[in-house]
Amino acid sequence: MDLDSFVDVEDYLSKYFSRKSKNNLKSQFRKIAVKNLEVVEGNLEDLELLFDFNLKKYGAESTFVKPYRKEIYRDLVRLDGVDVVFFTFIVDNQKQGVALALNYKKYYSRRLFGVSLDGVQNLWKYIVVKNIEKAKQLESNFFDIGTGDYGWKE
Repeated sequence: MDLDSFVDVEDYLSKYFSRKSKNNLKSQFRKIAVKNLEVVEGNLEDLELLFDFNLKKYGAESTFVKPYRKEIYRDLVRLDGVDVVFFTFIVDNQKQGVALALNYKKYYSRRLFGVSLDGVQNLWKYIVVKNIEKAKQLESNFFDIGTGDYGWKE
């Protein structure tokens, strides 16, 4: 997604969402916010929680079924020259979501996120929008949400 096509998240929502969808999304976000939402940035200790959430959601289909995949991500977050963006989302004093993104040469790539299966509804939507907001803050030019099949899995 071309990040230069909008000024901020509000502009993004106005340009790409209908009035009804935008209002529904904002309503969902307000319901999350009133549950004592806290967003912590940079706590890479919660990378293990990302693995756990992913495994619980996708089971045998999870990329982390293969143990070496966890090692790849542990190494990835230590690469020189790549800005690692890692968020932990705490709702009602419980860690309910985590997200990992990489920012490299103004290219922001949201790699993985995970949410608690029994956590607050629609948190995943908030995580995506929070990543768009962060990409704009970092003055990235492009946002890759990672939804395509790039053939990187065997």
